[in-house]
Amino acid sequence: MCVCVCVFGRETLNGPFPIVTHTQIDTGSIALDSSHTGNLIAAFENSDGLFGFVNDIAILKTGIAPTPVQFLEGEVEGVSVGINTEGFSGIVAFTTSSKGGSTCDLQVIQWIGGFEDVWTVDSFAVESKEACKVKTMKVVVADDGRSALITFAYEYEGGHGRVVAYSVTPASKTSTKDVLCCNQASSSFALADMTHFSVSSTGTISTIAYIATSSDLSHNTLVTEYYEGTDRRTPIEFELQGSAEEIASAIHPNSKNVVFVGSTGTQATVYEVESQSRLESQLVYTAPQGWVIHHPSIDFSGDGSTFDLSWRVVLQIRNLTSQRVVSCQSSGACEVVWEQSPNDVYVSAQAGPLTSIFFSKDVDNNSGRAASLYGVFSFSSHLSALNPFAVLPSSKSSPLCGINVQAASQANTASSIVAYIGTPCNAMGGATLPVSTLYFAYVINEEETGYSCSPQLQCVKNTSSPFPNEGSCASGCFGPSFQNGYTCTTNGQCVASNSAQFPTMEFCSDVCYAIPTASNTLSGGSVFLLVLIFGCIFPYLIIGMSYNIFVKKAQGTEIFPNHDFWFSTLPHNIRAGFRCVIGRRRAGDQYESI
Repeated sequence: MCVCVCVFGRETLNGPFPIVTHTQIDTGSIALDSSHTGNLIAAFENSDGLFGFVNDIAILKTGIAPTPVQFLEGEVEGVSVGINTEGFSGIVAFTTSSKGGSTCDLQVIQWIGGFEDVWTVDSFAVESKEACKVKTMKVVVADDGRSALITFAYEYEGGHGRVVAYSVTPASKTSTKDVLCCNQASSSFALADMTHFSVSSTGTISTIAYIATSSDLSHNTLVTEYYEGTDRRTPIEFELQGSAEEIASAIHPNSKNVVFVGSTGTQATVYEVESQSRLESQLVYTAPQGWVIHHPSIDFSGDGSTFDLSWRVVLQIRNLTSQRVVSCQSSGACEVVWEQSPNDVYVSAQAGPLTSIFFSKDVDNNSGRAASLYGVFSFSSHLSALNPFAVLPSSKSSPLCGINVQAASQANTASSIVAYIGTPCNAMGGATLPVSTLYFAYVINEEETGYSCSPQLQCVKNTSSPFPNEGSCASGCFGPSFQNGYTCTTNGQCVASNSAQFPTMEFCSDVCYAIPTASNTLSGGSVFLLVLIFGCIFPYLIIGMSYNIFVKKAQGTEIFPNHDFWFSTLPHNIRAGFRCVIGRRRAGDQYESI
């Protein structure tokens, strides 16, 4: 089995680099922070137990392999990871099965410069051991790094789904559990499939979206759970027309606006929520006859301002002979961005102005083999001219079976990350020895002249920048805000602030540096003249004149300090010097040559 991690930008691929090799990697989860530090947290399980690492992408892209830490031995069912926006606090959450498969244990490991001890958060009953895999599990780490929200849906009784949220504080080993849906007395149940479950977050705000179905199967409801920090707010509900098969969500980075896209198979509808108030729903796309919608994703695509709430939907449509990727804007305009062969693996990730799409090609429908993996990275303005490039080069002699792809985007540095898991196949299409390799490849968008996001969360114009223009930079250049903490100033100093980027001086100083000054700054001579004028001449005049006026009672020009020198001695000496020089020149004109 092969597990690969790649970060993408415009079209330049560095790698892939082999990071670590293990046997039988069954589960992988990758999270990338949206900060300037670029820390990557990864966790995976194999036949020996659970492993993970945290490393800087700048180091990984050079091919220097990290050393994974083994958290525990034995079988692990499911795993998910998360890291806060500034990249200094991470969480590995995983589940193990006990009591013959009837009980599932949720456990947590925190990373703050190093991995802490394993902590068991809760034990809960499940329908089967398979239900303990909780493939829907999402981890959202708070900006201050002190707490996290862990959410997932699972089968707990008769195949019915339950949605839960845990607010955990690893330092004190305390947690609060909320059963969001649905209790035995409830007239509805949740669909535990991962396509019916979505989590999005920004700052201290998290939203959990899921589909609840009535017990008589007569109607479906899109439920939006809203968390501010660890405080749960009143949920918002949308009655769905028909049965929604897939949903996705996004939350605006500078406001409490949330958008959802739900697919019913042939139609995609966007639902909007503002500060816990239900707004409206909008039908954005209807598939042509014979086509079916898959893998919808949604994100805000505006300039990053609080008032620009433009969103973008990317979805896949398929029929029996073809596959297309469609992009739709909040204005209602939709376009087909490209068309590929059917049965391709497909996943997309969006963050700010970025869209990442990954798929496999050369698929053998009979054996399930995939010979290659491709990726596309683009800004929203360039979606009509996508240019796929190979992530995993085509190799029909050693194809992969059962490729599983995960993807995420990093807004601040205009890059994306993809993790893919696959098992090598032999000539008959069966699996060979399950030896797995974790690969990492790095690609970042690079413009000859453009904008980059500074540690002060300002768009700075310079060469070799990730953003092509100020608008795309503004939509990706955002970060957390703490009531009491430290802010990185333009000259690279960490100062205390009521609305800060970092919770402590230590975290601020690790990434804070000065913004380069523009080319029209003052020269050394200009600085000397300013110091001479304002540091010497002005004080000399003010102090001297004040003394003459108030002490000597001087008037007129006599108020100037050293009046006789400036108004008599100095002018007389200057006139005498001129007469001397001019007189010598005139005398020289009367000399005769010998």
